[in-house]
Amino acid sequence: MELLVETIGDAQGFVIVDALNEVEQSGQLLESLIGLAERLPSIRMIVSSTSPLTTLLHRSDLNVCYREVEMKSELVNKDIASFVDDKLHDMSHFPRLNPAIKHEIRTALISKAGSILIYRFHYAQYLLDQLSSHRILSNLSLVPGSEDYTLLYKVLLWLWFGVRPLTLLELSEAVVIDETSQEMTQLDDDSRLFDPHCLVDLAQGMIRHD
Repeated sequence: MELLVETIGDAQGFVIVDALNEVEQSGQLLESLIGLAERLPSIRMIVSSTSPLTTLLHRSDLNVCYREVEMKSELVNKDIASFVDDKLHDMSHFPRLNPAIKHEIRTALISKAGSILIYRFHYAQYLLDQLSSHRILSNLSLVPGSEDYTLLYKVLLWLWFGVRPLTLLELSEAVVIDETSQEMTQLDDDSRLFDPHCLVDLAQGMIRHD
């Protein structure tokens, strides 16, 4: 934040923070952004989140002006559908599928677009790499849910920002740690993943284990 303050100074501009809810310490980041806004009155911020921005915005000593705008899903569904159609059109095998299977894949991607969208398309490519249309349909029912995406998000964070490479066992233990949980006082067998290799399968080629 100090670097931002020094860089921006008295200049006017916008600070855009997308998907604040995808940060584990979103409350701390929001508090830092509020502090930044208080120190730099010449800037404007746009912050998006699919979950409420906590009570920090409603505290009595808040010294910034803000406006909350609800982004209703029906307002962006058309944009999501257009984005999905463009991406699918670029996938080599998709145009050759029969209309029913195309519809199944398109519907799955659009209906679950609230999660990590880029992973949706990585999974779509995995489906299209199947050897037959029947195999695509059988795997379509296995499209991961929101809890899987949360786990994948933690996997990628640990791999990107870890101070050193992690073994698969270390990674599998790191991703199940919940710093906000008052019940998790230690990592026990009930908290550990049954098989660390499930993380490799979940990533569908985004990570590789040597």
